[in-house]
Amino acid sequence: MKILYMNQGVNGGWGAIKYSSYDIVCLAESDQSKQGFELAWKSTDSDPVMSIQQKEGTRTIINAKDLDKICQSVRPMMTFTIKGSPVRVVFVHLKSGNQKLADDALQIAISELQIQAQTMSNRPVLWIGDFNRATPSALNQAFSDAKCIHAGGGHSKWDLDRVYISGPWKEKPAVDVVSISSADHGHQGLAVSL
Repeated sequence: MKILYMNQGVNGGWGAIKYSSYDIVCLAESDQSKQGFELAWKSTDSDPVMSIQQKEGTRTIINAKDLDKICQSVRPMMTFTIKGSPVRVVFVHLKSGNQKLADDALQIAISELQIQAQTMSNRPVLWIGDFNRATPSALNQAFSDAKCIHAGGGHSKWDLDRVYISGPWKEKPAVDVVSISSADHGHQGLAVSL
């Protein structure tokens, strides 16, 4: 299973990507369907938009839910499962522009949206997206076993685009992440293989 995550930016300057190489595409700041893909979910009340796409006719994505319907902390915070896989994916796009606010936003989203450790500790969870300036400890407060396996993109010392894992993964590392492209503000396109 291959997932492409990318914050495509408002100017759309992300270069040529071979989307057909992926099963699922998670895009921050875009809801344009890529060729050969169909929208499994797109945000309707957040700005900028987010979307999750799957190859046409595959029905790969199950139970896609917008966990932050009020769009207060994230834009929004999506979760879904993958057909035939125990993995739960949480797709994040934080708003906050400094470390404390980003940490607070992530912690509030996790606690207020009732993504409790007891409901997610029994399955492997892939956290992916634009974490803005949130620190790894913000996620670790709710999920003590959360491990950052990729951090990059963005400006200066801020690694905006990240991938974390939490829960029981049978093999470590069970996830392979490769940076394949770049966009506005130095965002990275990430190829994630499960």
